This record gives sequence, structure tokens and C-alpha cells, in this order.
Amino acid sequence: LTSALMFPRVLIEISLINPGLTDRLAAPLLVAGTVYVLGAIALAILATRQPINLTESTQLLHNPFEIGPAVRFALLLTAILFLVEAGRRYVGDAGVLVIAGISGLTDVDAITLSLSKAALRDLDAQTAVAGIGLAVISNSLVKAGLISLVGGKELAIRCVPIMLAGLAAGGLTLLVA
Repeated sequence: LTSALMFPRVLIEISLINPGLTDRLAAPLLVAGTVYVLGAIALAILATRQPINLTESTQLLHNPFEIGPAVRFALLLTAILFLVEAGRRYVGDAGVLVIAGISGLTDVDAITLSLSKAALRDLDAQTAVAGIGLAVISNSLVKAGLISLVGGKELAIRCVPIMLAGLAAGGLTLLVA
């Protein structure tokens, strides 16, 4: 369910920075997010019948008002802005897409903001859309991997197919739209 929040969050970021990209990404992001939410609901119903054993994993809570994460995000955003521009200038659209895919491995927000802003200037809107899509996919695949590694086989069997179905549904929606 928390992974499903990424899709509307990315859509909100896009709409705030570059509303012109919203039309191209709204349907795919909302479809993917809807599949995730429906999967979470199905898992919740299943959990009432057959609880998942999560005793092996722990979650550490942190103070949301710490300055460290904000500074790290600002540095990451600055680095990604620089890398997107360098990739575009020296390698072209392919460089932007490579940076987007790599950036998505750790954070989807910084690349979303960077590409949305760059598309207001001289980056082709289709390249920005493809880059944001790649970042979302790579970020989701990393989350699926972490679920498998940290949550174990039982949780992975339940969650990863839903995530892959959501990504596939969103990707098909992007191709059809």
C-alpha cells in the first residue's frame, strides 16, 4: 500500500512543475496505483484468513523533522539536475533515459522534478515522460527486490506479482494512451 502512494505523489509533482506532462502520465500512473491498491485490499482480506508472519523483519521509525534527510534530498536533487543536463548535452536523449533509470533505483522524486523542469525548457516532453516512466519502473523493481530480501519468500510471493501487474497495466496504458 505504501508503494502505491508513489504514483499519485509523482503525478502531483509533475502537475506542480509542468502541468503539460500531466495529460500524458495521469492515466498510466493512476492505473498502476489502482492495481497496487486493489492488490493491497486483496492481501488485507487474505490476511484476515491467513496472517503473514513478519516477525523476522523490523521497521525503524525516525523523527520526520530531522534536517539530515532534507539536506540529502537537496543534494540528490542538485546532482540529478546536473546529471540530466550533462546526459542530455553529451549523449542526447539516451543519456537522460540512462540517468532516469539509475536515479529511480534510489529515489523517484528528484528525477521527476528534474525532468519535469527540464521539459519546460529544452528537453523533449516525450523524453521526460519516458524518463519518469523508467524511474518509476526502476524504483518499483528495487522495492520488489527489497520486499524479497527483507520480507522473505512468503511476503514476496504475495506482493511482487501485484507490483509487476501494476507496472504492466501502467505501461500498457501509457502505450495505448
